[in-house]
Order: sequence, then structure tokens, then C-alpha cells
Amino acid sequence: MSPKNVRSGASLAVALLACCVALNARAGEKTDLTPELVVEQDYDSNIFFTTHDPNDSLVTIIRPSLNIENTGTLGSARLYGYVSEHIYWSESKLNGFDRGVGGELSRQILPRTTIFGNGSYQRIAAHLEIRGPDVVTTTPSPAPGIPGETVVQPGQLIEGASPDINLAQGVFGVRQDLTPRTQLELSGGPFSIDYLPDPGSISTWRDRSGWFGGVTLTHLLTPLDKLTFQLSANDTDFADVSGGSFFVADPTDPHTISINTGRTTSDLQSLTVGWQHAWSEVWNTTIAVGGRRLHTRTSDALRPLTRGG
Repeated sequence: MSPKNVRSGASLAVALLACCVALNARAGEKTDLTPELVVEQDYDSNIFFTTHDPNDSLVTIIRPSLNIENTGTLGSARLYGYVSEHIYWSESKLNGFDRGVGGELSRQILPRTTIFGNGSYQRIAAHLEIRGPDVVTTTPSPAPGIPGETVVQPGQLIEGASPDINLAQGVFGVRQDLTPRTQLELSGGPFSIDYLPDPGSISTWRDRSGWFGGVTLTHLLTPLDKLTFQLSANDTDFADVSGGSFFVADPTDPHTISINTGRTTSDLQSLTVGWQHAWSEVWNTTIAVGGRRLHTRTSDALRPLTRGG
């Protein structure tokens, strides 16, 4: 699923307001409060990502936000929040109002130990079903129905409706300097994607949630070269979704059955070994090799069965 709040195209961004207010803080630390309002004007040449007959549109984005940041000799902390309205000039069904909050933290608690973390919550706006122009036909005389009757059929489906989406994630970790040239980092956290369909409607969107974690060992070979070993894992649960009830025309036992996807669990583990050489402050070369294992299993799925005699 790809929410329509992100589009390709040329972008012109104008920052209308940005001011910083220094607040009282402890010695060696500074706290800044930054409100900001950004108005962005885009042009998208293909808003539906179609191969033929693309539709274009101007897209206006209005995004006020508030950022509070504390920095000091031992680390930093930041909290932020925003609302963002996107307006499609040629297709109002894609208009929406997104919002989100989040924060991040990095703090040295011992001479060689630093803790860090971040988290965020976003609500991505829904959009309505989008179809092409209605197809208007007239029933000819030989065909069934009333001769000369005007029949109006919905146009071709261009893009299905998308519900409101809640996105949430968090990560917490610790970074330990084992030696002046070797560093060990452990991190992980949860994530979730929650679709919010209209009450009473049949949802085909599968909520998902899970966790991820990793261990990274970094060793400086020279001031310009470093070697990295990384072991990571994640686990994702996909919710069971019902596709509704379907009638089974069995002459001896007519009945209905429910079609559902079942609950799916996916586990992924990976190991990577990499080398990086820094040619300058902006250029570097990275070579990495590794492997991964993916295990996916589905349970309690129910679909129609076709039997051959």
C-alpha cells in the first residue's frame, strides 16, 4: 500500500515562518522552541501512476509544525508535532489532512555508554474511490431489457478507496565503546500499521504489527577504514481479514461460507559483514556480503475449494 500523501514532481517550497526562542536551561544545555509554517507547491504529472493516459495535477501542501529541542554536552532530546494538508487541484478525492507527533533522545550516561531512542505516531488521511467517467449506453432492440433504455454504468476503477491509517514505531538502544576503536550497539523496538475502515464496511486491509532488533559491532581498521558485523531480526504479524460471505449453490445443501485470509506471521533474520573506506567527507566506498532467512506461515485461512471428479 502506498498512501497518496507522497507524490513525484517538481517542488517549490517556501518557508513562511521560522523563529527560535531560547529558553532557560541548566548550565551547558540549551533548549530551543521552533514553530514553523511551510507552504509547498508541487506539480505531479501522473497522480495515479498509470501507464497510459496519465492525469496531472497541481498539489498544494500546507504544513505547520512545532519542534522543541534540548542540546548539551551529554546529548540531546527532541519533541515535535505537525499537521499537513495536501490539496490536489484536479482531483479533490485525493485531498487529505495528515498529522503526527514524535521524539528522539541520545544521552551519554557513562564515559563509554550512550543510550538512544526515538518514536513516532502518524495518522495518514483516507481518500475516496476514484473511477473514470461513467459509461452511458442505450439498450438495442435485440438485447434483453427495454429497447432504447439508457444504462449508466460506473466508469473504470482507477484507484480503490484508502481508509485512515495509524502508523506507530519506536526504537531504543545502547551504544558501548569496548575499546577506543571498537563499538558495540544493541537496538530494537515495536511497530504497527493500523487501518481504520468505516464502521460496518468489509475491510480488505490487513493490519500488521511486530518488532525488530539488531546487534552491530564496528571496528576501525584505520582512520579511513572500518569493518562492520551486523545481526538483525524482525517478526511481523499480519491480521486475519474477512472478504465477506459467499453463497455456495449446492443442490443438496445450499449455504454461505466466509472467505478470510488467515493470520500470517513472518520471521526474518539476517547477517551482514561490511567494509567501508572514506575517500572524503562526502564520498565513501562500501562493500558488504551476507545472508538472510525468511520464514512465513499462515493459519486459519478459509477459501472456496474446487473439486474435480
